[in-house]
Amino acid sequence: MDADNTFDVNAQYMFGNDSRLKGWIVSLNVRNLTDEEPPFYNGNTSGIFGNAAGWGYNGFVSNPVGRLVTLGLRTRM
Repeated sequence: MDADNTFDVNAQYMFGNDSRLKGWIVSLNVRNLTDEEPPFYNGNTSGIFGNAAGWGYNGFVSNPVGRLVTLGLRTRM
């Protein structure tokens, strides 16, 4: 089975006390930055029916979702 290596990036910025947006935090998270597909897996991860669904990846260690970008905004009260 091939390796299932992905690259994730997380960045955040918290506005300082001298800003009108004091206490606000802006964040950006990117999972699977290079949009890698999971390696093909020909094995039994679906119980007694085997891999009948034909997914072709190991759902215990791989994720078929490609690049996922999340933008966040939060504040302290």
